[in-house]
Amino acid sequence: MSSTSLPNEEYTVGWICALPLEAAAATAMLDEIHEKPQRLHSKDYNAYTLGRIGEHNVVIACLPAGVYGTNPAATVATQMLSSFESIRVGLMVGIGGGVPSGERDIRLGDVVVSKPRGTFTGVVQYDLGKTTKDKFERTGSLNKPPQILLSAVSAMEKKHIMGQNKISEFVANMLTKYPKMQEQFSFQSTQRDPPHAMHSHQSNTSESGPVSPDDPVVHYGLIASGNQVIKDATTRDQLRQDLGDDVLCFEMEAAGLMDTFPCVVIRGICDYADYRKNDLWQGYAAATAAACAKELLGILRGNRVTNTLTAADRPSPSQAVCFTVPFERDPKFIGREGIIADIGRQMEVQRRVALAGIGGVGWVYLVMMVDVLLTCPTGNLKSPLNIAIDSETSILRVMSSGYMPPLSSRWIKHTRTSQGSSICLAGMTQA
Repeated sequence: MSSTSLPNEEYTVGWICALPLEAAAATAMLDEIHEKPQRLHSKDYNAYTLGRIGEHNVVIACLPAGVYGTNPAATVATQMLSSFESIRVGLMVGIGGGVPSGERDIRLGDVVVSKPRGTFTGVVQYDLGKTTKDKFERTGSLNKPPQILLSAVSAMEKKHIMGQNKISEFVANMLTKYPKMQEQFSFQSTQRDPPHAMHSHQSNTSESGPVSPDDPVVHYGLIASGNQVIKDATTRDQLRQDLGDDVLCFEMEAAGLMDTFPCVVIRGICDYADYRKNDLWQGYAAATAAACAKELLGILRGNRVTNTLTAADRPSPSQAVCFTVPFERDPKFIGREGIIADIGRQMEVQRRVALAGIGGVGWVYLVMMVDVLLTCPTGNLKSPLNIAIDSETSILRVMSSGYMPPLSSRWIKHTRTSQGSSICLAGMTQA
């Protein structure tokens, strides 16, 4: 392990895994492993591995043991962003179930990378919607990854079309560096790749030959995400028919991340989401996915990432700004020097605060005054964000949703608004 210890603000890439073997593959792909975080938010219960890949300082976190699904993934991402506010690029990397078809020859050990198709943003949550008399209707939409990440995906796809694939090289280097990982994370050369045709669930006898370990193929398309394990080919094929032919993979976490942690999802294929599902190929699939993520980061320029909005500051579709209301500074507003000084001290250690107080005590103008003093002395104020709450319990409920993770105690809370200021302030009313 390196003796490098960096401030949290130096880490710009967040990498989330669901399983320990995925986190092991991710850690093994690091060019350098750093010391533990210098600080963690009091409500951050994640365990982190810090390190560097090329130009990027990376934060790796894994879901708690035995916990799966979209909601736990969202919790891990929210807690990560509360401690590492400078994260700008997100990756969800691990294993998934492939969707075989006549159009895509998806094999065990191949990799699927999320890519927007049609109205979908790369990930589609197949179990979110409403049941009507005749059918199940899917509702809602998920956020897109940042443009810089999608551009890197496009550049990587171009390289792969030209045959410039570094996955096998990175996996080989990992196994050389960590020889004890060879048994679990190597290509399963003595095993035969299970049937991969569309009709695979109809026959137990047909087998395809073993795939080559030299050329795991990277497929680009939609990843279907939901809170259930798909282990039945009939269900798998029906969902593919409903969602479209671009669905290449099933998994259980990504849909929980896209709004609060917009990311590219990278999945190594370890099974075909049918009754043959087992753990045999999980290690190798985790390794190829982690290698693909490393290749993607190698395409990203560090200075371009630094100039991108942080994940916390990137608005989701549900937080889009409809309009803003200009406020004029009130010359009759006086006093509150102690509170303003307290906010100034808080601003020295955190970039965003919110004020909570009962209606009528002047907190709206207080927000405006602080905004003038700290962020826009030339004026041109926009309206503060008002969130109606009726109890301390509702404050905690709003914060636990991932929209407002707390950063400090009492009436100062961590949040973000869509104002143009580099330091954003928001007020909350309490009845």
